[in-house]
Amino acid sequence: MNILNHHQESPGGCAGRELMVEVVTPSKDINIVVIDDSEASCRRIKDYSSKDGYDVCTYTDPEKALDAIFEKKPDLIILDDVMPHINGFEILRILKGKDETSAIPIIFISSLREIDERTKAIKLGAEDCIVRPVNERELRVKVRNFLHLNKLKNEILNRERLASIGRLAGGIAHEINNPLTGVITNLQLLKKEIDRFIKKIFHLLEEKSVENEVVQNMKKELLEDNVIKEKLSKYITTAIDGAQRCSNVVSNLLEYSKPVRKEKIVAVEWKDVIESALSLLKKTIDDNNISVNMNFSEKKLCIKCSLWEAKQIAISILMNAVQASSQTRKRTININEYIDGEFIALEVSDSGYGISREKVNSIFDYFYTTRAEGEGFGLGLSVVNQIVMKYGGKLSIETSEGEGTAIRIYLPPYK
Repeated sequence: MNILNHHQESPGGCAGRELMVEVVTPSKDINIVVIDDSEASCRRIKDYSSKDGYDVCTYTDPEKALDAIFEKKPDLIILDDVMPHINGFEILRILKGKDETSAIPIIFISSLREIDERTKAIKLGAEDCIVRPVNERELRVKVRNFLHLNKLKNEILNRERLASIGRLAGGIAHEINNPLTGVITNLQLLKKEIDRFIKKIFHLLEEKSVENEVVQNMKKELLEDNVIKEKLSKYITTAIDGAQRCSNVVSNLLEYSKPVRKEKIVAVEWKDVIESALSLLKKTIDDNNISVNMNFSEKKLCIKCSLWEAKQIAISILMNAVQASSQTRKRTININEYIDGEFIALEVSDSGYGISREKVNSIFDYFYTTRAEGEGFGLGLSVVNQIVMKYGGKLSIETSEGEGTAIRIYLPPYK
């Protein structure tokens, strides 16, 4: 049995081996903020970066810089370590701790040559460090690389989501068409019943009978004969239920397909998120006769996460489980929620063939996939792992070749 625990490690960054690769990134409309209490240093860094066509704003006052960053959301930040009142480490902690600025790449400029100090910046979330005196070529290369990397990450997320939507398209069409057929059929039956009833009323009115007899017949038809009332109620109820199913499926698809954006951290219940994701996969699950067993905590448990990212986690791990289970005879997916120490744990296990020892260490790599060529990028678990680490959680995978895989997501509770 192979068990892989994936925790956030301290990147090598400037504390270890350094690789500089030049990439070309369009500089149009790219905004960079420089924070340094030295005006001379600000001018020098601005001169270096402006050569590549970037729009560079410099700040010697850290508080004004923070206000500008939260307002304008620059593409990259170059941050000095030593400043009066508030140092670079504190600014780094503030920016990486806020959801709306945590994804902005930060290059940390350090006057300290000790590896521990530079590693501290990496642990706080800086993408890289540069030791003074700042080398022009080194700075320009790293700025271009991180801008390009950030752009690629956004493109990857969008492409993976679009590929997932493509794979779901058949199931979505089926889920919409079936209830819509029921809606149309029941509305047609309703129309026929109303037409028949109206004809009967006109027929009674045209008869040469006394008025009180007509009234009595109509009274019997309307008030005493419950068959018509029950039929009308049944048709209308069935039509409404079918329309609601359509609405739910479309709403879930629209929510999942929204552009990548920063959302507020909210109290999220796994039960709601999982049920929403399963509704999108219902056609595939039914077609492959997969049994889904869910066991959620009786106590209301809320994780700390944005709703969109929780849905991204759910759809990614469930799609993996469905794909794996569809290839075996047992065809079972088990979903369990429980408290594990300081975390709320979500476990999704499948009855697939598991992952071999040779491949288990590669499943978090970008573009690694066990799918056939053309079925999407292998980004599911790498994206899930990034989201989980972002919130201080962890992800573990327990797999045994030939016996299935269990993925466990540990996220802190919402407080």
